[in-house]
Amino acid sequence: MNLYLLRHGDSTPMENDSIRPLSEEGNKDIHRLADWLRPMHIQVSHFLHSEKLRTQQTADIVSSAILSATPMQSDARLNPMTSLTVLLDMLYHLDDDVLWVGHLPWISRLVSLLVARDENLPVVDVHPGTMICLHRKERHTWTISWMLSRSY
Repeated sequence: MNLYLLRHGDSTPMENDSIRPLSEEGNKDIHRLADWLRPMHIQVSHFLHSEKLRTQQTADIVSSAILSATPMQSDARLNPMTSLTVLLDMLYHLDDDVLWVGHLPWISRLVSLLVARDENLPVVDVHPGTMICLHRKERHTWTISWMLSRSY
C-alpha cells in the first residue's frame, strides 16, 4: 500500500483560515508538481482533502495528474489539528493506495510516527506543496519511497 501525503500549496494570509486560497506562487508550484506527477501514472482508490479552500484548490490541480477509483472528496478528518489517532484509524482500515491533501502539523507528525514510530522526532520538512509517498510493507512497517518538494 502507498500513502501519498500532499501539503497544500502556499496560501495567502487571511483572517478566515477556512477560506484562504492558494497564492499565485502556490498555484504555480502545484501546477509544476502535477506536471512532475503526470508521467508517474499514480492511481489511488481514495483521494481526500481537508475542508479548507487551499487544500481543495491543491487537490483540484493535482487531480489532473492522478487517477482515482472514486471521486475526490472533502473530509473533515484531514483538517489541520486532526489527532493522529483519527488518522491511524482511517489508515489501518485501508489496503489500497490513497492520497490525502492536508496540513501541518499532522502531515509531518504522521510521517514521523509511521517511519520512526515517534511523532515528535522530525523526519522530514514538509514545506507547502510537498508530496511524500510512504509505502507500507507490513501492517506497521512504513518507509519513505520518495518525496517531491520545491527548492527554497
